[in-house]
Amino acid sequence: MIPSVAVYAGINTDFVSENYKTGSMSPKFGILLQNDLSNEFNLITNIFYDKVGTDFPEFSYIITATQNFNQRWSGFIENQTIFQQNFNHTNLGGGLAYLFTKNMQFNASARFLAEGNASGFYGSLGVSYRIDKHKDSFVNVDDNGNEISDTPISRYNKKQGNFFSRIFGSKNKKKSTRKRTKKRRNN
Repeated sequence: MIPSVAVYAGINTDFVSENYKTGSMSPKFGILLQNDLSNEFNLITNIFYDKVGTDFPEFSYIITATQNFNQRWSGFIENQTIFQQNFNHTNLGGGLAYLFTKNMQFNASARFLAEGNASGFYGSLGVSYRIDKHKDSFVNVDDNGNEISDTPISRYNKKQGNFFSRIFGSKNKKKSTRKRTKKRRNN
């Protein structure tokens, strides 16, 4: 029940189009919480205080519940509300995601929006692809729990290079040149 906690701090600049200019820079603060209530269900709560010290301060929250139904299917419901001086914005949504392959996902969602006296619905379809260059590092240990330093796995891990070489592929690849010789037999 104890959530993972993160703190957010940012600044709004005035380097935007004329429609969004406020005449000054202002800070934005947030608290981000994640509760993993089970392996299949989690609850995410984000609370923000935006445009602090301006004539248009905003308090907002986003609460998202996600449920994994099995290895491929998951769903979510979400409530986002922004409280402003003159009126509030509410966004209620729900959707499904299907993991097609290890790195490709298809998703669909529907949302209800209410801004002051106006309201409406919209839906979306999406595809996302993850570029995953992560390789797990394996460690072999003996019966006493001590690391065995020279194993095929440790030699493999050493060949993988450092963080930046894995991302940018700047690792030097050497081709082994092996000469084959034929031995003659004298009978």
